[in-house]
Amino acid sequence: MTEYKHQFEKPKITPAFKKRILKDWQVCFPNLVIKPPLSLSRRVGPLLISVGFDIRRGQERYKPGCGVHNLCNEIDFLTATLGTDLEGSPSSITVRAHEDGRYIEAAERMRNQAPLPLKAPISLNMIIKAYKEYTEKNGTKTIDLLQDPALIAAWADQAKKAQEMLEWGYQQFRTWSEHSHQRHGGLEEWLVSMQEKIAYPEQLRLIAEEQAIFHKLNHIPTEELIID
Repeated sequence: MTEYKHQFEKPKITPAFKKRILKDWQVCFPNLVIKPPLSLSRRVGPLLISVGFDIRRGQERYKPGCGVHNLCNEIDFLTATLGTDLEGSPSSITVRAHEDGRYIEAAERMRNQAPLPLKAPISLNMIIKAYKEYTEKNGTKTIDLLQDPALIAAWADQAKKAQEMLEWGYQQFRTWSEHSHQRHGGLEEWLVSMQEKIAYPEQLRLIAEEQAIFHKLNHIPTEELIID
């Protein structure tokens, strides 16, 4: 049997079309700022909250997703903690579907599925709840999931809440394998290191500002984190 071939090639995502993706999605989320090469972001307290667009193999479609990065972490790259791919159908969008306006409905789904609000104000308790719910659903795959709530609470000068979240993270970390503990310097050593970090909120705020400069995020306004 002869393999069926499409009579017309599907349109590809060109550099110009990438710019269109960003501009069109920004209409749906006007509070998000374009961050090259292919994402929209907002900064709330020490968090960078982003919607990104992954170009699928073949350059014929893109898959939206969202995630957060805690700027209290001193690293050379931006992570996607609480990473959430668009669910539902379609989960990825072709050039033609985008041109037909299908991205508008996809953006609404993304707004509802995002672990943290893409438009509304965000509070410390909302962040803590998001981390807990995410780990309950997806497991503790990375150490950042266990560290971030304590670091964010400490950044906000909420010492008691920071200690509570460090204890939560410690209890989660205890369930990891001994090999995983050693990868992070040891279970008890990790705890001591984290206790030292949350003891100095001014240092965490300095790190967050330095990281914003390093990752070229100064063009994104910083919104107030609500302390509740």
